[in-house]
Amino acid sequence: MFAGGLAATVVIAPAIAQEDREKMQRVEVTGSSVKRADSETALPVQMISKQDIQRIGATSTEGLLASSASLSSAGTTSNAAGASSGTFGLSSISLRGLGAQRTLVLVNGRRLAAFAGGGGATVNVNVVPLAAIERIEVLKDGASGVYGSDAVAGVVNFILSKSFEGIEVSGGTGSPTTHGGGQNNKASVTGGLGNLARDGYSAVVSASWEKEKALFGRDRDYARSGNNMPYYVSGATGQGNIEGVVIPGAYPNDRGAGFGASPATGYGNPLAAQGKCADIQMFQNPTPSSKGAPYCAYDSASATNLIPARGLGDLTGNLTFKINGDHQLFADALLSRSVVTNTIQTSPVRRSFLVVDSAFVKQKVDPSLILYPSNPVYQSIVVPYLTAQGFTSIIGQPLAITSRVFDFGPRQSRDVATQSRFVGGARGTV
Repeated sequence: MFAGGLAATVVIAPAIAQEDREKMQRVEVTGSSVKRADSETALPVQMISKQDIQRIGATSTEGLLASSASLSSAGTTSNAAGASSGTFGLSSISLRGLGAQRTLVLVNGRRLAAFAGGGGATVNVNVVPLAAIERIEVLKDGASGVYGSDAVAGVVNFILSKSFEGIEVSGGTGSPTTHGGGQNNKASVTGGLGNLARDGYSAVVSASWEKEKALFGRDRDYARSGNNMPYYVSGATGQGNIEGVVIPGAYPNDRGAGFGASPATGYGNPLAAQGKCADIQMFQNPTPSSKGAPYCAYDSASATNLIPARGLGDLTGNLTFKINGDHQLFADALLSRSVVTNTIQTSPVRRSFLVVDSAFVKQKVDPSLILYPSNPVYQSIVVPYLTAQGFTSIIGQPLAITSRVFDFGPRQSRDVATQSRFVGGARGTV
């Protein structure tokens, strides 16, 4: 059943005959608007059992929720994937696409602390270990009357294993049918002792480990390129494109105001005029630049990860102690550490990117990559190119150019999220 945020559950009942009391079934109700059976209500609770979880074979809790047909509508789940996703490792669930901040996530009927980068109201569902989940209860209709505004879209309640005797060790590995990244591995060990009815106590401890390799656009035909000429072209900042004339040391009055923020602005690239953009890992854009010049652009699709590299380690525990037939003490804990490494294309260098960083001005560094007339490349390549294109007015002056710094490798963000949760309380009948 769904539960609220109280550490102690107290049921007050009138005095009844002993024989009737023995026939009653103990029911713990902590969300009074949620009925015990589907037939009693128009708001049924969907149950995802441990057997369902094993059959789905998901590699993460977010993947498990996305694999459920009733939950996998557009905008339901989000993961840290793709370029500039900005999730900081957050994986969330949004019932009916109303927003993760409006979907309440519970663990054993109690709220879980919000993710630091999720606006203060979004829970990272991937910190809940798959191996420790006994079942998932999903209330797919609004429950704001019971839980508040964060349950407008519904409630997802993860019930962790509370009763187990013995030791269970499990592991698994998976790989896409197409070669490339995306392989995943997982292992878990669960140990438990005691039976609450027989021994008066029950304790369960579970530890698990999950690891998923990154999958890049270059590993899939549909994502290897962002271009589908002549229908659309996805070109980013290229290498060697001439932006315009600059006066070193005179920023912001260095004639760079009209450079523009697009790869299609400027005086083009000498290699593009020769059809040799591929020599610098670029492609020649089919349309000329704003100055009517041929230029090289960068297709970043292949270097972007479709699925980030992910690792998760966690430890959970549950302890229940029976004082007598009507009273129990309980405690549960969850410790989790998630690491998500997002990799995207190598860094671009162009004036419109550098001017937004105030450190250049403070250190008196020109926010442009400058090619001086004294450079041999300027005389042997740039001058003949500008002459052939009719841009003789800028010859002999320092020129700002763009670049892709392949020598530095791709950009990466490594997001580490730790979650700790400790709950203790008592439940009984008064």
